[in-house]
Amino acid sequence: MGLERFGFRKEVGFAAVVMGVAAVLCGAYALDYPIVLAATVGLAVVQPFVVNASTKLVARWFPAHERANVLGVSFVAPVMGVALGSGRPRRGSHA
Repeated sequence: MGLERFGFRKEVGFAAVVMGVAAVLCGAYALDYPIVLAATVGLAVVQPFVVNASTKLVARWFPAHERANVLGVSFVAPVMGVALGSGRPRRGSHA
């Protein structure tokens, strides 16, 4: 809905700002449950904007025979990043 009404740049820009603010709030107020909950809800509200924008971007930039591969990578890469990052201890971590 937003891509057609407001345009790609405005939608993705709005989502990026909300996600950035919500991420900073989660980190800065990690021990304040109501703020973290509100920030998480904010992230959940704008996530569809980003997911829908990625499919629109792939449809515009890639030929039809490459779209399935590109979308597959774009949806799997964040999950793989978390999985790979979770398996390594952080620097300075003594746990």
